[in-house]
Amino acid sequence: MPDEALHESNNPETDMQRVAATLQINQTWRKISIHLKTDNSESVSTSALVFTEDGRWPSLNYQ
Repeated sequence: MPDEALHESNNPETDMQRVAATLQINQTWRKISIHLKTDNSESVSTSALVFTEDGRWPSLNYQ
């Protein structure tokens, strides 16, 4: 994974583990929902936001 794809709070020196996952994003004009599935867990969002800042990668945050 290229360093520029890491979120600023991720430290590439820490011990991280890759996990295979499927992320499904459904969006309409008024709603966005996120469904995340791995071999060990599954979740569906109750809210989601897309943050953008000049010169930075967009960030998708969801609960």
